[in-house]
Amino acid sequence: MQSTAALVNEIARLDSLWTTKDSVKSHIRNLEIEQHSDESIRRAILTQLSFMHKRLKCKGPSKEHFQLTHRQKPYTRSEMENHLQEVLVYNNLQPESEPHKLAQSQPKESSGFQYAFEEEQSISFDEQQRKMIIKIDEERKRDRPRVLSFIFKTDGQPRPTDLGQY
Repeated sequence: MQSTAALVNEIARLDSLWTTKDSVKSHIRNLEIEQHSDESIRRAILTQLSFMHKRLKCKGPSKEHFQLTHRQKPYTRSEMENHLQEVLVYNNLQPESEPHKLAQSQPKESSGFQYAFEEEQSISFDEQQRKMIIKIDEERKRDRPRVLSFIFKTDGQPRPTDLGQY
């Protein structure tokens, strides 16, 4: 089982994540042109499938779609390519190349990719941080009288503690 860093490095080595049928075919064609063996092409397809399954949480028609073999019989390169294309279709991955178009065109409940611009992410993070600070301040204000009443008697004198007696 590959680690996240190893998967990311392998995806980067393969030039990108293959998210359309056309990109799958063109990348495999490029690997053939570079004279890679069928086994190395199968491994490249497996890397794509593993990344989609483990990191992007994509599902497939069956668990066998994410494996090199089935019942100790290796899948052929064309079977692996078909598995990758079926996973793309199964997860409704869009062929659009621009992330902002994809984010605008997809409904929120979709199981495919959802992209957000960096500015939107930072605004969202800043807003969440601001809300958390307000919530913490409100809780402090609400809890302060209880803490003070625990520490001080009603006449304003500190309560004796067990630590002070030793």
